This record gives sequence, C-alpha cells and structure tokens, in this order.
Amino acid sequence: MASPIIIGITPVTVVPINTKRSIVRLQNTGVTTITIKKIPLDGPFTPVSITDYDVLLGPLAAPGEGGEAFETNSISSFMAISSAVGGILAIYETVKA
Repeated sequence: MASPIIIGITPVTVVPINTKRSIVRLQNTGVTTITIKKIPLDGPFTPVSITDYDVLLGPLAAPGEGGEAFETNSISSFMAISSAVGGILAIYETVKA
C-alpha cells in the first residue's frame, strides 16, 4: 500500500501481520505527530498511546518535504495514533514472492 491513510486520536492497526514481509516503511506525511507501536506476536499488550509507543514520527518539516519515517523487516502488526485528528501516514510494504 502506498496510499496515505488518515490517523486519528483513537488507536488503529495500520499494518497487519504478514509472514511474507520483506520490509515495511511507515512515513508521516502530515502535520501531526504519529506514534507507532509493534503488536507482539504472542502475549498481551497495551494499545499504542501518546505516552506508550515504540516509534515517534515527527511531522513534515516544510510543505513538499517528507516527514519522519520508520522501516523494519518485522512480520508483526503495528498500531498507530496521531497527536491530533487528521494525521496522515503513508505505508510502503515489500513482500517475498
């Protein structure tokens, strides 16, 4: 998926588990701060929040420039939440054949 998705102030799963994943890249393309949390493959977890996260993606520095990005080869799923309504997150995933 390369199309940006809108992230709000409610935690949402943005990347599902994918055992064929090579790389997934999450990039903030909006003006809010987006926090990302990996959902463990086993065991309990707490949803992502603005204080409980693994990765913090800052907003665009200027119009036309990309925001901060995070890239991993983990097959796990990931949740995201925005610091305000209207966050924009682009997701790029490469999978093995």
